Amino acid sequence: MRRRPSARGFRSRVPRGISLLELITSLASAAVLFAGLATAVAFSIRAGDPSSGTFHNSYDAAKASLQITRELQSATGFNSAVCNSTRVEFTVPDINGDGSPDTIRYSWGGSAGNALMRTFNGGTAQTFLPDVNAFSLRYHTKTVPPAVVLTESAETLFLDQGSGNTGFINSTIDVSTSYWVGEYFKPTLPSNAVSWRITRVQWNVDDTGVDDGTALVQVRAADTSGKPSLNVIGQAVLSESDFPNTWYTVTFSNASGILPTQGACVNVGAAAGTSVARLRAGFFSNGSPGTYLLTSYDDGATWSATTWIDLWIRVWGTYTTSTAGTGSNTYLRTGIDLTLQAGSSSRAAVTSSVQTVNQPEVSGP
Repeated sequence: MRRRPSARGFRSRVPRGISLLELITSLASAAVLFAGLATAVAFSIRAGDPSSGTFHNSYDAAKASLQITRELQSATGFNSAVCNSTRVEFTVPDINGDGSPDTIRYSWGGSAGNALMRTFNGGTAQTFLPDVNAFSLRYHTKTVPPAVVLTESAETLFLDQGSGNTGFINSTIDVSTSYWVGEYFKPTLPSNAVSWRITRVQWNVDDTGVDDGTALVQVRAADTSGKPSLNVIGQAVLSESDFPNTWYTVTFSNASGILPTQGACVNVGAAAGTSVARLRAGFFSNGSPGTYLLTSYDDGATWSATTWIDLWIRVWGTYTTSTAGTGSNTYLRTGIDLTLQAGSSSRAAVTSSVQTVNQPEVSGP
């Protein structure tokens, strides 16, 4: 016979439910949580609302500052008599389409709460931004002194070497494809010289007896060692048949300038033919200090100096001097620093720096 289980050993498999007290407590906690979240969301919405408080003022100031900045960047002129720390008047290229430049003025009364006003082409001032607590302008100006005056001198004899100052033993030097010669010198120039150039060269030359060659005459700036650099600043090609047994002149009409601290080298070499010229030189040339003979055995690539020999040579040229300009300084408006604060909170202030593209001339610094 089956026995029925006793009530004592029976365990229900149905889960235990939530009591009313626990439910009330949970709902109260949730209500507090949702209230906090709602408050946070409300604050976030207000902070992001451009119509609220500091954010609204900062937004308006930034928007106004952007327009002012764009207009100032394209300014072509400033009315210096009107401009100060709270007012600026300037000219810009045509805005309204009438084909003429336009004039814009921004001005602020200087007291907290005054409106920033904008005037266009001398019309009635319009409120550009109300309730402005700060508006300041700081101008940047570049001072340009009068232009320096450069003056080229008349043609001057820079070097004159002949029988009287190139030594007591005179001889000749043959120029060929394997042997180039030249002369180094540096003229004495005024202290305010900025450059000099060679216009004419004359040397005592004869042909070598067989007129089959072509001579190459070069003017080169000297390097730091007083030898010909690679900078050829004047050149002429001459036929050997043209050389007389006397002084011969070569003109350099377009020779470029040489720095005043540099000397020059006048070189003669062979462009064609074996032997192309016979130049007169002087030995033991103590009468020509600072000048000397140059020789090259590789078509003018490398050079050697012989300080006790000089060519018979004359050199003319001009020099350019620099003198300070006369007149008044010129002043250019290069930029403006702008500060704009709408409303009473300093956190709403906007600062920008404007670079004027055209750098208009103004009446003073």
